[in-house]
Amino acid sequence: MEGNFVAVKRAALFTSTIVSKVLRMPNVVMINRTAVEGPVVHRGKINVRVMNWMITGPSSRSAMTQCPVHPNTTTVPLVVGATGYDGPNVQLIQDDP
Repeated sequence: MEGNFVAVKRAALFTSTIVSKVLRMPNVVMINRTAVEGPVVHRGKINVRVMNWMITGPSSRSAMTQCPVHPNTTTVPLVVGATGYDGPNVQLIQDDP
């Protein structure tokens, strides 16, 4: 290979293995390309107040573009964020009294 690359083969293999095993479990749902707003912890469960699906077509060149159609709310015992960084939602959950 030529050029500047970051080798993350082990991390990619580990992540894909974990995701594939978790998705085989019953009652596990993967919700992809979503924007989560207003998460709170209530009685040990994470309550997501608004969850919007992101635009996935050719017009979605900007990472901040989201489709505010059909917002949902849900209560879940566990949320896995796979963005690669501890984003603002983690901070919101940690700061919740």
